[in-house]
Amino acid sequence: MTYTGRMLMWLDNKLVEVVNYYDNGYGGYGMVCDNGCEYNVFPDRETAEKASSKYWRDMCENDKEEFVAIIGVKTLLAWAMGESAGPGSCKCKSLEDWFDMTEDYPEEQWTPYDHEEIEGVEFNKHFENATGFDDRKHIVLYRHN
Repeated sequence: MTYTGRMLMWLDNKLVEVVNYYDNGYGGYGMVCDNGCEYNVFPDRETAEKASSKYWRDMCENDKEEFVAIIGVKTLLAWAMGESAGPGSCKCKSLEDWFDMTEDYPEEQWTPYDHEEIEGVEFNKHFENATGFDDRKHIVLYRHN
């Protein structure tokens, strides 16, 4: 992707420049900023929710060893037995239920730093041109580091 101009956002009462960005493959972008922070940014929370579930489904299908290492054998066995378990803050009784639940908590996937969703960030026109996110009121960020 190419764009002309500096991508700027007003974050925590400071002007921050996006120095690098990339398509995260899930309807959003990863952004590296001049404040030393990295963010996952989505056009809205609904996109982030669906992306979270898709991320885990993709890992389960395409990288089973990593998936098992993260979720844990005990959790997977509990689900196979119909018992309540889970690797995150919520418990459920099946893998499919867990995939569905990940949509309710996208901050657990996209912001391992503090599990906080950031809304209401002001962006300049260059940001909109680069990302195609034109509804600034609904854009959400998740700090990654």
